[in-house]
Amino acid sequence: MDSKRALRWSGYYFLVTVVFGLVGAALVGVALWLGGLDAYRTWQATGQMVPAVTGAAVWLLLAALGVAIWRLGKAWAMYWTLTGAVEEDLAETYDNEKVKSEILSVLDDRLSDVEIEYPATADEVRDAAGHIAVPFDASGHSMTVAEALSEANATRFENEQDLLNDLHPVFERRREATRNSLLSQLRSLVPF
Repeated sequence: MDSKRALRWSGYYFLVTVVFGLVGAALVGVALWLGGLDAYRTWQATGQMVPAVTGAAVWLLLAALGVAIWRLGKAWAMYWTLTGAVEEDLAETYDNEKVKSEILSVLDDRLSDVEIEYPATADEVRDAAGHIAVPFDASGHSMTVAEALSEANATRFENEQDLLNDLHPVFERRREATRNSLLSQLRSLVPF
């Protein structure tokens, strides 16, 4: 996540917690002021402390409500900003068209370094470029062209575009399978 986005979400968190904090503090302040005033008046009128304190107990409930609103607001702000930031970051990271374009770009770039005479069979491509590893996700997982060819349906390629079109779905399926694995989901929770 870039610093501009992190600063924006931190600002949202700060503003939401300040609002809930002010509302909670206002309720606590009103409760303490009115409860203390009520207790003082009762004590002045009766001279007894127990009725004064029990009469102020209702105001203590208002103070407890103020504290609860503050804590609930703080927890909600954390949940809202954290999920919002993660969803925004994941939407950018796993944009399917972007990932597809990146896979095709890397595959095209790696294949351009190898001499392949088209039309070519899958065995000829495997001999010339089978050793080339192509990353298919942001985590650095990769698959060789030989592995992709073994999963592809085509056995003959008229030109490089045919080869790219036939290999791309293989890389895409592998990316989806890796992303959905339990180990990958657990790894995504770790920040390093």
